[in-house]
Formats: sequence, structure tokens, C-alpha cells
Amino acid sequence: MPLVDSLLAAIVREDGESLVLHVGERPIVVTARGPVEVASATLTLQAMDALLTDLLHHESLQALAEYGAVETEL
Repeated sequence: MPLVDSLLAAIVREDGESLVLHVGERPIVVTARGPVEVASATLTLQAMDALLTDLLHHESLQALAEYGAVETEL
């Protein structure tokens, strides 16, 4: 299963409120009962770049480059 599909499925499976992604860490779904790690491996820089390109609109990618963080609804 592609990474994007897997992470989006994890949000639904965990009844999550948000997804937190940091290079070098495991993806986390924030739920009402607390954070839940949803992958067995940490995100590499290459995986993060590919994931963000798939998930974010051009404007959000520009904001990420400018501010170092971005929040968006999917």
C-alpha cells in the first residue's frame, strides 16, 4: 500500500483528529485518547518529500518552504 494511502487509512482506523509528520520520527495520529504511532519505521527525508508532494497543494508547499511548518485539511 502506498505511504499516503496507508497514513490516511491510519487516521480513519484510529478515529484520528490529525496526522503529525517529522523526518526521523514515526508518523503519529493524534486521537482523543492520545497520540498513536502508526508506522514501524521512521520517515526519511526522501519519503517525506514524496509524501508532501502527494498531499499538499502548491500554496501549502510554498508556505512549508517559507515557514518550516504547514497545517492543512485533507
